[in-house]
Amino acid sequence: MSALPNTELGCVLPYGIPHAISSSLRRWKYINWWADKDERIVSKLTSDYPRFVIHILVRKLRASIVDRYCVPDEDCLPFPTMETATTCINFLRSNTATTCLDRLRLVHIAPLRSKAEKLSFDASAIRWTTFWVVVFHKEDMKVAQQVWQHRGEGMSSRQAEFCLALLEPGYLAAVEGAKVKSEASAEVLGNGGVSSILDPVILPDGKDVMATMQRRIAALASVDRRQTPVLPDDVFLYPSGMSAIAHGVDALCDIHGRDKKFIIFGTTYSDTRPVIEKFGPGSVYLGGASDAELDELELRLKLGERFTALVCETPGNPMLTSPDLVRIKKMSEDYGFLMVIDETVGTWVNVDALKFADMTFTSLSKSFSGACNVLGGCIVINNLSPAYETLRKHFTTNYINEYFPLDAIVMESNSRDFVSRVRRMNSNAATLAAFLVKHIAVKEVRYPALVDQEKYGQIRRPTGGNSMLLSIIFHKLPDAVLFYDHLECSKGATLGTNFTLANAFVLMAMKPKLAEVKKFGIVEESVRVSVGLEDPAQIIAVFQKALNIVVESWAQMGMVS
Repeated sequence: MSALPNTELGCVLPYGIPHAISSSLRRWKYINWWADKDERIVSKLTSDYPRFVIHILVRKLRASIVDRYCVPDEDCLPFPTMETATTCINFLRSNTATTCLDRLRLVHIAPLRSKAEKLSFDASAIRWTTFWVVVFHKEDMKVAQQVWQHRGEGMSSRQAEFCLALLEPGYLAAVEGAKVKSEASAEVLGNGGVSSILDPVILPDGKDVMATMQRRIAALASVDRRQTPVLPDDVFLYPSGMSAIAHGVDALCDIHGRDKKFIIFGTTYSDTRPVIEKFGPGSVYLGGASDAELDELELRLKLGERFTALVCETPGNPMLTSPDLVRIKKMSEDYGFLMVIDETVGTWVNVDALKFADMTFTSLSKSFSGACNVLGGCIVINNLSPAYETLRKHFTTNYINEYFPLDAIVMESNSRDFVSRVRRMNSNAATLAAFLVKHIAVKEVRYPALVDQEKYGQIRRPTGGNSMLLSIIFHKLPDAVLFYDHLECSKGATLGTNFTLANAFVLMAMKPKLAEVKKFGIVEESVRVSVGLEDPAQIIAVFQKALNIVVESWAQMGMVS
């Protein structure tokens, strides 16, 4: 099952794919190293989830830019638009030492007539080989990477590859011309004027595939509301799931201001909370998604406290719990906050998030793609929401396409069989969960059908399943480690892949906060499993073999007869 020719540390997943978005972490100790950013693992990774580990092709582009346009002690990060680069500049200006600010600037790179006499750039190629580089003191790389990681707006590996092939021969260069000041008073090199660029390398503009995906997503989101379907124009595509979340947070702040905080209800994706804290107004964190926490929230609202929005996931990752959305919806109507649901784990096939949400987030990188070779994200605004007109006006006015066409083309192709794949994953996950819950080595299985079925039923479609995701809770930490190390399937970051993928997710994503999240039932001695498309009997056999090793270890210690 999911056998790989090489699953050594750092091997990309899927194996041999140049733009893979995961890598092999087949030992528990590797997850520990990853969480600690230990050099023993950092030095091995040529690729991993691109927001966390800068792809080798982006690193090569950075090195080429540093060599050409930076002085010693400087580093840089490339961004596809001036807007995304300016966000990074602004963040650095607010979060770095004053002594380093003199190094902070934007370098504008574009095709030059004098350098590209032998090539003819079409309009799309000009658009996507024109990019912006944030240059900073190398000591500030960790700060700059917070923007890269949390907002997911950095240049993709495919765009880096495309630009690198033109930069190194000299067809692209820092544009000469007037110096322009950004909002952050950072220096922008170049005028970017038409005179410096070839008039009309051919590159599809991606508009057709973007429109196809918008129609596809709108149709998926409209399955149970045929009288008032979601409009394709209400689907906004972004280069990653976190980019969608970041733009959603930005929009709500622009519309409602920054005086009122967000509510984070339940354990959302690990970067959602940092985006709201670092780029938004901050949040109130109610991480257990419990009825008691809803009581607390209701009391705060009755006492006059007000919020911009409540953000939740259904089902949640990694505990697969669901909040009481009926009750939250009533509160949102009574007290005037918006409901925002991340339905990535549930998927449009299984859940109807727009039954409750004013706006939804989705990471298309997960099961919508399935192939684990491209990032993407989207926002869908609900045309039945009282806030619809305000939201729609903001997004249509402010939306900038940052999705590199070659990434969009891959995503559209991958997603054509999305529905059938999700249904197969649902079935396989249900089969695996039924097996696991009976095994002596397993303390608990977290899976929507086994936890909070009533609350999950509030959002589950009549024909929907229970998702591809489950978490296995073990009796003690050494059992989890032994199981993980002997499990013979792919192991690494991300979820929703066509192949079964396991991960010590709590350790990887929450190591600094293990004590905080333990009170919500989130424990280190767990393994998260994203169940793939393989034959279910083969999946069961692989998991049974690893679990039996755990039981055998008990016998060796005299724990079972």
